[in-house]
Amino acid sequence: MEVIVENPETINLLGLILKMIIERNLKQGMMEELVKNTRGNLRLGAGPMKATLKFEGERVVIARDWLVPARAKVAASLDTFLGIGLGKNPFVPFFMGKISLGGNLLWLLKLMPVFQVK
Repeated sequence: MEVIVENPETINLLGLILKMIIERNLKQGMMEELVKNTRGNLRLGAGPMKATLKFEGERVVIARDWLVPARAKVAASLDTFLGIGLGKNPFVPFFMGKISLGGNLLWLLKLMPVFQVK
């Protein structure tokens, strides 16, 4: 299982943070089966930074591209993303209008633990 950054010379901070968290979770034996069995793109926007996670079975590709078709998308401030990644309840900011969601929300909920710092 590998996490690859597409065009690392142009990736933003969001992409680097995601790479670090996903690799850490995978190295600790967490989420490997979930990630391995997942296919599709997830678009993430944190303030002005955007990234797409491409789940391709044995690898996750992180790209700065925001225009690819995606199964789900999430947009919020970087502060909100960091809070959720550190274990805060994601439903509170959602109901406060601080998170914008789209696409297959059940798929997104299934993937949420992959991005949380344990």
